[in-house]
Amino acid sequence: MFRRIIALLCTLVLLLSASTSLAEGFSVEVSSQTDAQRLVRGYDAEEGYIYINYGRYPYEADGTIAPVLWRVLGVSEDGWALLLTEYVIDFAMYNTEKVNIYEWKGNTIYHTLNDDMRKVMFTDEELTAVRYSEEKGWLYYLDNEDYRNTAYGFRHWQLKPQKERECKPTPYAMTHPDAWCDKSNGCTWYFSTGIPRRGYHNLIGYDGHTSTAANNRNGGVRCACKLDLSMLSNVSGSGTLEDPYSFDVVDE
Repeated sequence: MFRRIIALLCTLVLLLSASTSLAEGFSVEVSSQTDAQRLVRGYDAEEGYIYINYGRYPYEADGTIAPVLWRVLGVSEDGWALLLTEYVIDFAMYNTEKVNIYEWKGNTIYHTLNDDMRKVMFTDEELTAVRYSEEKGWLYYLDNEDYRNTAYGFRHWQLKPQKERECKPTPYAMTHPDAWCDKSNGCTWYFSTGIPRRGYHNLIGYDGHTSTAANNRNGGVRCACKLDLSMLSNVSGSGTLEDPYSFDVVDE
């Protein structure tokens, strides 16, 4: 009996020595990726979109604030996610005069989005994860070419109706005096960008077709932005339309 106990003790010592040697020979790598870098992807033809709540804006008809729901169109190699609001969140004028302005920053809507709406939408901390560019600012409209990009989940059709480009307005957006939506599908029209023509600008219609409207009209606001995924972690949600991801801004 005593010999058996000694043998067992010797075996345990050998096993502990072996495990220590293995531990010394190998190192455990801890991922340096944030939750957003691990989880967020662009559009996938089989899996569809990833959805994110980020920032806030009036949503209900009485002005009650709610998280802004974005769909992720794509993620660049340098880790920036291109987001598009899932809904038309407001109505606003593209430009105060019916004239051609070729620079995005020269239009009234640039200042509406980047001087007014973004102050409501993002805290100073949240804004640090939103890409700013001298050309576009923080918030901007997608171009018609973007709305024909199959990599973003759209079809290359231009004038034809396209369900993938249809967009419903929020209850708050519908309180605007110039708000309108189609009774058949509950969707509205919204401005996009492109080459202006005689004071007209591009739009996406209620059924997803492309057209133009005078740029001194109030049109639907469906804006885009880019988020730095390396600054977003502490995830909640599952990334679906019904249960979108939410992240905290963290230090790089």
